[in-house]
Amino acid sequence: MNGKFVFESFQEYIEKVLNEVETGTINEAEAVANLTAASSQVVGDLGLKGTSKGIAESFFDDLSKYVGDLPALSKRINRDIKDTFDLLTNKEKGVDIQPPTYSGFNRTSVAGRYRYLYSNSVVAEGNPRLAASTGDLTGARENKQNVTDLYSLLGAVNAYNIQKFKQNARAATGSRSDKKAGVYSGSAPENSYLWLDDANGRALEFVVKNPFKQKSFTSLDVPLYAIKKYSKGGGNAIDEQAVETVIKPGGTSVEVVDKPHKSSGTDFFAENDVKISSEGLLALKALISQYNEIKTIKVNGSASSKPTSRAGGNEQLAKDRRSAGIKALEELKSAGAEQLKSAKIEEGTAEVQDGAPTESDAAFQQVSFSISGMAKASQIKDKEPETITRIEDINADAVTFWRYTMKVYVSGDISDLNA
Repeated sequence: MNGKFVFESFQEYIEKVLNEVETGTINEAEAVANLTAASSQVVGDLGLKGTSKGIAESFFDDLSKYVGDLPALSKRINRDIKDTFDLLTNKEKGVDIQPPTYSGFNRTSVAGRYRYLYSNSVVAEGNPRLAASTGDLTGARENKQNVTDLYSLLGAVNAYNIQKFKQNARAATGSRSDKKAGVYSGSAPENSYLWLDDANGRALEFVVKNPFKQKSFTSLDVPLYAIKKYSKGGGNAIDEQAVETVIKPGGTSVEVVDKPHKSSGTDFFAENDVKISSEGLLALKALISQYNEIKTIKVNGSASSKPTSRAGGNEQLAKDRRSAGIKALEELKSAGAEQLKSAKIEEGTAEVQDGAPTESDAAFQQVSFSISGMAKASQIKDKEPETITRIEDINADAVTFWRYTMKVYVSGDISDLNA
């Protein structure tokens, strides 16, 4: 997260800043800067070295992916960490964080794995709400199941728990303490964290738990979460509900140029027909869901060489299928699919199958697409052609999670901080 830019001239610098303002990447730079500062403060104030230092830095590197497009949320995370660690390292009042013998940063695996990840989205319950206009926390939680971007979800959960850490630290300043033992009692923190105990199930359920079961406590422990491992196609079969609408953009992106999406094996059209089937529309929504932004999408139509009674023959049949694909995309754009908001929808080729016209070939009863834009990084492994698959044949991805624990052990009389 410590990248530096070298410029040949001041004009080059100005042009870069103006470009970043125009493209929005300056927000990402701001988010990374905030998380770099937060990471440095945690590592420095906890006195982390070696493995624990690497684990902490790894967590904040992952967090930068989750909130890179949410500068307000990254700013909140940095502010809450700074305020809390500044409070707990008030040496003038004899308060300080104990070294790694007591404090630390470690991680363990969350039990189970989530098997319904599709287009980087999950069904979640108990997730914190983000303000649509700012991307910041609203203080409320969704207590019903919602389809949400996994990266935004993890960013929000971690920001929520860090916010509760700040509140717990402030609550602890009213506790009586034994200076020698570092044990606080009287009013244990009451602000509960969000916990993911098991990733199995149709929904990722974040439950509220208070780790402070007794009135006396020795450290302020914070649960934090990150992705451990993706397994592409390693989940359960997705259901149609997952792609009834285009899944919103979210997470990190990778740029692709003229990436082909072939449609062999997907029934967009019945024989001799130019109306996209309901199955084909679901497949199209699933395809668009794999992108965060589409700049250009070219639509190609095709037909087999089997004779047709339609006016204009097979050539016109291929053109009509291309037109049907363009119309479907324009309707999705009008319906509010964010990925298509600024997309140019263009005519591509219209081809008739080569070979003996003895029978219809389903591979040529299709539309295919060539897309330039920003694909969801977790969905695109390379820039090779991809085959659009029937919805019933798609397996969701599987994902496992890390639970990080930031353990903050404070020495001195914390109650003095209220004086």
